[in-house]
Amino acid sequence: MGCREYYITVYEKAINVQARDDKFYVRPALSVSFNVLDNDLLDFELTSHTNPGKGTLLNSGNGSFTYSPFPGYRGVDKFTYTSCFEDTVYCETATVFIHVTDLEPENVFTYQFQTTKIFPLPLIIL
Repeated sequence: MGCREYYITVYEKAINVQARDDKFYVRPALSVSFNVLDNDLLDFELTSHTNPGKGTLLNSGNGSFTYSPFPGYRGVDKFTYTSCFEDTVYCETATVFIHVTDLEPENVFTYQFQTTKIFPLPLIIL
C-alpha cells in the first residue's frame, strides 16, 4: 500500500486565549465531580455559568461542579461558563460537554499545532 497525500484547509477563527472547552464522562444514574478551570491557561475567576438541559449542576465554588443526569437520560449534555480577569475587564466563555453513557471513553489524543497562514500542511497517513 502506497502513501496517500491529504490536504486540509484551515480557516482562521476567533479562539479563546484562556478558557478551554471541557469534556467529561459519567454513567447514567451516577454523578461526576470536576473543575472546569483545571485545563484553562491563566488564573481567571469563574463569574457565571448556564445550566445543563438534561441534568442538575451543583456549583461548589472555585470552578468545581458536580453533575447528575436526569433519570433515564443518555447522550451529551452541555453548559457554558464564563471566566474573567480583574472584575470583568477581560472575559471568555467555554463549553462543558458531559457524555452520559454506559461506555468507557476510548483513549483520546489531542494534537495541537500552528502553521503560517496560507501555507499548505501535508499530512501523510500510513
